[in-house]
Amino acid sequence: LGIQFLRHLMRNRILLHLVDASSCDVRELARMVGDIVGELRAFDRNLADKERWLVLNKIDLMESDTAKNLTCELTRELASELADENPHAIYAVSAATGHGCGELVDALINRLAELNRDGDGDGNGSGNGDGHDDGHRASANAVEAVA
Repeated sequence: LGIQFLRHLMRNRILLHLVDASSCDVRELARMVGDIVGELRAFDRNLADKERWLVLNKIDLMESDTAKNLTCELTRELASELADENPHAIYAVSAATGHGCGELVDALINRLAELNRDGDGDGNGSGNGDGHDDGHRASANAVEAVA
């Protein structure tokens, strides 16, 4: 993945793992996700332990029932592939049509605000350093992560 990029990831509170789901091959998707988790772990165990959300993109290229089934099947496959390193959340989106993107951004903003309120995380890349909740900063972080 590149050392500079991995160092940049260390400063984030939540990692979004975006994958092309248009192939609909659940085992291949699970293998790709597992490979990335392995690279994160090899670089720094703390990086692999960060909260990670899986974002399935290109769902506009499949029927809605297929997208729902893919999410369910992938969740099961990842449970066996990654054991305790499963993503914290899985979202299905279409960057082309915007389907699911609003839900993802809203969930991300809410989660970052929750982390700021609770004081969770390592404090890198979030908050304003004065110990006060900074919702605007959380929103900016969420939008930057999705962009």
